[in-house]
Amino acid sequence: RTQQGLVRVNCLDCLNRTNLMLAALGLHAASAQLRELASALALSSTAEQVARACEPALLASLQQMWSTTGDAVSMQYAGTANIGKGSASSLQPEASGKRSLIERAKGTVQQGRIAVNRYVHETFLEDGRQAAIESLLGGAVAPAALRRSSTLGSSGGGGARVRLWVGTWNVNGKVCSEALLSEWFRNGAQHEPAVPDIYSIGFQEFVDLTARNVLSDDVSRRKECAARVEAVLTSLHGERYVAVGMEQCVGVLLMVYVHPRLVSAVTHVRADVIKCGFGVGDARAGNKGGTAVRMAVHGSQLCLINAHLPAGASHADERNDTFDEIVAGLQKAYGERLRGGPFPSPLEHDLCVFAGDLNYRLEPGGAKEEQNQVVRDAVAQGKWGKLLQIDQLRAQQRAGLAFQGFAEASIDFQPTYKYDAGTSRYDSSEKQRVPSYCDRVLWLEPQGAACKPVAYVACQGVLVSDHKPVTALLDWSAGSSQRTSAESAASPAQQAAEASLIDFDAIDLDGDASAPPPLPSAESAFADEFDLSKLFGFSAAAEGAAASATPPSQPAAFDPPAFAAGSAPAAFDPPAFAAGGAPAAGAAFDAPAFSAGGMGAAMPPAQFPAAGMGAPMQPAQPAQSTAFDPFASSTAP
Repeated sequence: RTQQGLVRVNCLDCLNRTNLMLAALGLHAASAQLRELASALALSSTAEQVARACEPALLASLQQMWSTTGDAVSMQYAGTANIGKGSASSLQPEASGKRSLIERAKGTVQQGRIAVNRYVHETFLEDGRQAAIESLLGGAVAPAALRRSSTLGSSGGGGARVRLWVGTWNVNGKVCSEALLSEWFRNGAQHEPAVPDIYSIGFQEFVDLTARNVLSDDVSRRKECAARVEAVLTSLHGERYVAVGMEQCVGVLLMVYVHPRLVSAVTHVRADVIKCGFGVGDARAGNKGGTAVRMAVHGSQLCLINAHLPAGASHADERNDTFDEIVAGLQKAYGERLRGGPFPSPLEHDLCVFAGDLNYRLEPGGAKEEQNQVVRDAVAQGKWGKLLQIDQLRAQQRAGLAFQGFAEASIDFQPTYKYDAGTSRYDSSEKQRVPSYCDRVLWLEPQGAACKPVAYVACQGVLVSDHKPVTALLDWSAGSSQRTSAESAASPAQQAAEASLIDFDAIDLDGDASAPPPLPSAESAFADEFDLSKLFGFSAAAEGAAASATPPSQPAAFDPPAFAAGSAPAAFDPPAFAAGGAPAAGAAFDAPAFSAGGMGAAMPPAQFPAAGMGAPMQPAQPAQSTAFDPFASSTAP
């Protein structure tokens, strides 16, 4: 049989109703498929009763899987899990008995917080997501064929060149007009006219660091900025870029846009916030920290990080610690199974780009007045190499204290901090801060050298802030062979996750494939939640025995046409239900083999409420006392 179509259900204001409708359709289809299967195999009346006895447990498992998946989608889209009763997001059984007044109050507050969070997401972040959905479905791009990416490690065709535009700008709380954004974006294009495939636009101090802003993000200001950014990109390139990721941590804002031609190659998008400001634990404030968007591009893993590290000329150790905190926080987040994970650590991605106001300073030594004079004289003479010899970031890298292994393009521009706002004059206040290269773009390739710098420039014409915007243009060979070697360095959890995925690209959508793809491995580290061996009742021992048996005459995977009498498929034993078909030695889930001439285990009377039969299907065999469990992962009794 082949799939005849699909059902897409939309709801404008509620994910729960959409999920409920799809779940109902899915369960109805599963029941119909089971009945059709029993009919096609001409099962005896007893065997059909067994199949019907299995149906409630199978549907319950499917319903649980659907609920869990629905919560994962809700978390990714709305920022919260299902807030209705029966949500499986926590995967914890609900407490029985009455709850105390305090518990009920806490639950009410929690649901209120979730509802507000969802309202914010659906009200203010809908436009960007909808544009991305339309492009992914072909509305904006209309590719000839959109196919789901196979695995996290797929090469996607090998060596596709991707142009990255990576920018960082501390705007000092000022509003970025379209004119300023246009000048910044054009600055890189003057050095290299090729149209970027990906824009990674990072802001720091996007809002003033007031107590109010630290406690809550300014959503309206972010939306206005996004509209201006999108208008400028459309004006520059004549095409509407798609927002695939946008995340804000108080003043640290990261926007990632993808050119329409690349949309079909982008998968596994995830955005995260790591707060490193004042406070402890999960109560840390976001006055300092980082935002990140990771994705797969042509199968290669890309992580884009925007950060604002602690200030102060003598606080290099704090900057190093904050860098470590951001990396550790992302590593923990990527290691979770939620939102498409687990993913590699940010430093294990094929390409990790770390940009932002890193706040590392120039340290020439001596008194502050002497330092200022030395640096400003070198700037006037254009001796950038001399300045980099006293660069704090380079010194920390040489000492192995931060940004180990990260590369940076050659710096051929003057320090980008600190200016008198509205001018190109370095700090003339009483503090007389030493000019420094605070705004940087670095990248890490743990498994190769597929990224090449094209341009690295500062936009001196933008005067509104005390920092100058910085842009790096990078050419990256995404989907190249470096991912193959990277797999050997992947964590065991990541390798297990990749091994458990179905290779969708191996499926012939036109029905010309010689054999269907194999089912996911039941031995993966994450098989417990969606364990097909528990769902369908075949075990590792049974699979091994079936594999060593006589090869079937038809394809070995779950292939209904192969249900011919006498065939013994190896991967999924239910096809052996045909009359006279004997399951492979040791195979579990023997109930389907209860057809005429089949061999089965004894069944207790409880499994046959209609017929009240507990005798074995083979009259010559004595009845067994072992209960039949169609969902057991061990071999049949």
